[in-house]
Amino acid sequence: MTIEITKDDILHMAQACYTADLSCEKTKVGCRIVVSGQAEGHPPYWIPFDAFNTMTDMGHILHAEDHAFRLARHAGHEDFSGDTVYVTKFPCLDCCELLVAEKVSRLVAARPYAYHPFTHEKSRWYESQQEGLLLLREKGITVHFLDVTVGTPVPTVHPAILLAFGIDESELLPE
Repeated sequence: MTIEITKDDILHMAQACYTADLSCEKTKVGCRIVVSGQAEGHPPYWIPFDAFNTMTDMGHILHAEDHAFRLARHAGHEDFSGDTVYVTKFPCLDCCELLVAEKVSRLVAARPYAYHPFTHEKSRWYESQQEGLLLLREKGITVHFLDVTVGTPVPTVHPAILLAFGIDESELLPE
């Protein structure tokens, strides 16, 4: 069964884009984990955990994906199987390994790119992203690409995608 991109996916990715604005200045990356579940007698629900790249006390960058899982665990969520992760840049190999270890079922992310679309500099992450993509597919994690506009001060969902889904920009305001 193929699961296509939905309007909810676009809205979750837009929230990840807003979260990316909180990232450290070096790189703007946002991540949203959407925890899916169903309480007995209630309709399915989702709980978002939003995070961004941040600097640790030791001066290292904590990737948005790792940050989001830490926040979710701190909130008491331990089982990520069946959950969806949204990331404004395609994850590096280490973060893809984290997605596999946490048993998420689905990733929605921007495509890996060999060259930055605005500076045209070679991306130092491309090879790692390609290895990560192969790993995710090998482990059965569904990967969907939802391109965002990068290289701007804040990543955003591409306007053509919003138009295609009939989404008004006012629907994308942060929660």
